[in-house]
Amino acid sequence: MKLSDVNLLALISVAFSAPVAEPCSEVYYPEYKPVKSWGEYGGPVKSKPHKPKPKPHKPDHPGKPDYPKPGKPDHPSKAHKPWEDNHGQPGKPHYLPPKRPKPEPYYPSPKPYKPEPHYPPKPHKSDHPGKPDHPGGKPDHPGKPSHSGKPNHPGKPDHPGLGKPGYPGPGKPDYPKPGKPDHRGLQDIISLSVVKPYPKGDDKGWPGWQFPSPPDDVYEGATEDHLFKSKYMHEVYFRDDPDYKGRYSVPVLWDKKENRMVNNESHELLRWLPTAFDSILDSNSPGRDLDLYPENLRSTIDDINVWMQRDLNSGVYKAGFATTQEDYNNNVPTVFAALNKLEALIHQNGGPYILGKQLTEVDVRAYATVVRFDVVYVGHFKCDLGTIRANYPVIHEWLKNLYWNVPGFKETTDFKHIKENYTKSHYKINPLAITPLGPFPYMEEGVDLDFGKLKPRVIRHPAVLERQKELYGSEDFSQRL
Repeated sequence: MKLSDVNLLALISVAFSAPVAEPCSEVYYPEYKPVKSWGEYGGPVKSKPHKPKPKPHKPDHPGKPDYPKPGKPDHPSKAHKPWEDNHGQPGKPHYLPPKRPKPEPYYPSPKPYKPEPHYPPKPHKSDHPGKPDHPGGKPDHPGKPSHSGKPNHPGKPDHPGLGKPGYPGPGKPDYPKPGKPDHRGLQDIISLSVVKPYPKGDDKGWPGWQFPSPPDDVYEGATEDHLFKSKYMHEVYFRDDPDYKGRYSVPVLWDKKENRMVNNESHELLRWLPTAFDSILDSNSPGRDLDLYPENLRSTIDDINVWMQRDLNSGVYKAGFATTQEDYNNNVPTVFAALNKLEALIHQNGGPYILGKQLTEVDVRAYATVVRFDVVYVGHFKCDLGTIRANYPVIHEWLKNLYWNVPGFKETTDFKHIKENYTKSHYKINPLAITPLGPFPYMEEGVDLDFGKLKPRVIRHPAVLERQKELYGSEDFSQRL
């Protein structure tokens, strides 16, 4: 009803007053209809109700019912009988209902890059996303198939076969390892198949990582499944175990001789791969004497791995996937407290690596997160209290040295894969799947290996400094640096 209609009705209601009742007399309330005349005592005469005269119906053919020509019957599934209208009274005309305009079609906006469902023989959605559900007791290694973790014949070149380095699996980081084929001389031993960075499926990881299917489906840097021509990574998991329950994560190492999955846990592969094939490598192979877990540094490496995984590697995900302001405010300071500690640690040991002159697995663990930090985590995960290139000069030089000078790091780092993996698969964080152009350049050039003349810096946000004290005791890096 229009506002003008409301006002008009209000004026009309004021114009008529209710009749006043005399004692012991009956009050008559007239209907609000046009009054033609007034009665003998000045009151309105009650008029007879107006009944429109029915229009005579003349059928085109006397004696036969007249079918309405325009339109369609109300119920197309049932034969229309106009002579049965009006409760079965024959001869009554049939009036078609008024035509209403068709509503405008509604086209919901689809989620970007949502794959069509593809179901394996026995699909299963884990109750705990990110952790496989192993029936019948505990597996040997949580987070991977319950196999031994190593091939039965690691000394033969026809065993491992399938893996995908350098990109995060659902919910946790994956690690580009110097022990990959192009650093350890394993190109002829381990074949490499690389999944596309997106799409990765729904919130529970279904249907998961996909391989390209050339020639129609091609993605630069990704390859088809060289072993089984699978479309999805979950097909590889179910090939190993039809009853597998859990996430279909990467990387995966496959034993071609035993025809089973060896391992899908990044940290265990990082510890095992560098020396697993020493017995068959040529003495002149690159990285033949590589030892990322030297005996004299093992206790230090183990200590660093604890806080680095908890506060930095996993910390960026806790901040990025926070669903409340409180969780976000609580998790972001932890990330920068860990970066402050890493900045001080590299400077204290003199570089060019975290523990000094020897490359170890802590460099590999840290690289996987730091190389993505400015490119993805600052914007996508809102870890924006600082950047590596602008706020951490020691970490920045350490990062550039690994990327430009140490074989295996640059070769297993694909910034397009990294950026699109995050921006085009996290629908809740980036629903339009727009990938930013920056930063530019992805990796700055020029490396200064004289770490002694670098002046380390830290983020001095009050929440970060307070978190440092909570996590790392009385150490105050901001004062010491």
